[in-house]
Amino acid sequence: MPEQKIEANDNFFSKKRLKAGVMKRFFESYLPSELKESADLHTLQQRNTKWFRDILGEGIADLLFTIKFGDKDGYVAVFLEYKASSDEYMALCIKKYMLKIFEEHLKKKPDSDLPLIHPIIFRADQNKHNMVISIKDAIDKKLKKLVN
Repeated sequence: MPEQKIEANDNFFSKKRLKAGVMKRFFESYLPSELKESADLHTLQQRNTKWFRDILGEGIADLLFTIKFGDKDGYVAVFLEYKASSDEYMALCIKKYMLKIFEEHLKKKPDSDLPLIHPIIFRADQNKHNMVISIKDAIDKKLKKLVN
């Protein structure tokens, strides 16, 4: 039964087109100030993300937007984690997602630079943040478990 609820949430976010004005105000609030200075929020466009579902797995919905940072292409990815418990390695899934964005971007624009990708993660649970942020941290954490 819970899987149906998760699927319904995934479908809601993948099918929902959000109004540009709403997302512009959202990014004005949640982008770090150093990114806001170079972000052209008038270029903000929501993208289809159906092809990312296998990377993120159950319990995470996503929204992907293209945006210009100065004269450079960029993306802002918003992840809404609504699982009951947090996945400490979710950040590694986010890295896979980002690599897929790079790959798709380079397929469309093979001679371009890699774009800036800024992820924003919202979590539904109230537990203390215990996510591994970098691949190096993930490896270190696993090694510590093996040694101890």
